[in-house]
Amino acid sequence: MKKSHRSRGKQLFRYFLAAIVLFYVVSQGQWEESLKTLANVSFYTLVLLFVFVVGGLLFRFLRWYAIIRLETPIQFRTAAEIDLIINFVNQLLPSRLSGSAAAPLVISQRTGISMGTSIGITGISTALYAVIYAIVGGIGII
Repeated sequence: MKKSHRSRGKQLFRYFLAAIVLFYVVSQGQWEESLKTLANVSFYTLVLLFVFVVGGLLFRFLRWYAIIRLETPIQFRTAAEIDLIINFVNQLLPSRLSGSAAAPLVISQRTGISMGTSIGITGISTALYAVIYAIVGGIGII
C-alpha cells in the first residue's frame, strides 16, 4: 500500500515540476512579438512548417522505436518518452553531448535493457541520425 502512495507522490511531484518548468518557459516568451511575426507569415507556410515539425517528431520517435524494438518489445509511447527526455536534457544543458550521455541511462531505466546494450542502442541511433542528417544536408546542397 505504501508503495502505491509513494508512486502517486512521485507522479504528482513530476507533474508539479513540469508545471513549474512550463510556467517558467511561458513567462519568458515574447508573445506579442511572436504573434506579430506569425501574422506576417502566409497560411501555407505555417501549415508546411507544422507538417515538418510534426513529421520530424514522429520520425525521431520512430527511430528510437525501431532500434530498441530489435532488442526488446517496446511501445511507441515509450520510444516517444525516451526521445523527449533526451531532447529535454539537450535543451537544459549546454552541450548536445549531454543528451547522448544521458540516453543510455534513460533507455535502460525505461525499458529494463542492460546498460551495455543501451550504450550500443544509443550509438546506433547516433550513427543513423548522422547518416540521415548527411543525406538531407546533401539534398539541400544539391
